[in-house]
Amino acid sequence: LAADSAVLLKNSGVLPLSGKEHVVVIGELFEKMRYQGAGSSGMNPTQLVSPKDAFDRAGINYTYLPGYHVNSAQTDKDWADQAVTSAFTADVVLFFGGLTEVFESEGFDRKDLAIPACQLQLIDRLAQCGKEIVAVLFGGSAFELPLNDQVNAILHMFLPGQGGGEACRRLLYGEVNPSGKLTDTFAAAFADA
Repeated sequence: LAADSAVLLKNSGVLPLSGKEHVVVIGELFEKMRYQGAGSSGMNPTQLVSPKDAFDRAGINYTYLPGYHVNSAQTDKDWADQAVTSAFTADVVLFFGGLTEVFESEGFDRKDLAIPACQLQLIDRLAQCGKEIVAVLFGGSAFELPLNDQVNAILHMFLPGQGGGEACRRLLYGEVNPSGKLTDTFAAAFADA
């Protein structure tokens, strides 16, 4: 179900990955995947498989840097610098980002449709490396996509459940065709919403 529900928002030909690329994975959501809603919708998973778990189980060779902290919009300069330095060695950069329950949940309204600033700033820097970038996004609702012009592909996993990491791996490596459809409009900018 998670694989069937994911939506490929953009692909300039970089996906599916062949498995022969030197992949640098950036973004703490790679290991701390957002897989469910927050508040009263929270459940205890029987077996949680993050993308990192799935990559490790499949024997994928990759370099991983967290790049940012999942529950903060503030940039960690050391983490960001390390991620950008590593990106220069990649054939393909996989950027894992999106919204966590700190930024969207029941009990409060969002003030904007933005992905956290630290993630957008990191994407800006990664785009200057001249590498192919695939953005893998998580979140329960629509958000702005200013990164559309900076990346080569965007795979939106939404809230994929406890097996979302394995679904993500299968989608990225072409074992499943990402054929889900959007249920919300994703505006280019808040002013367009």
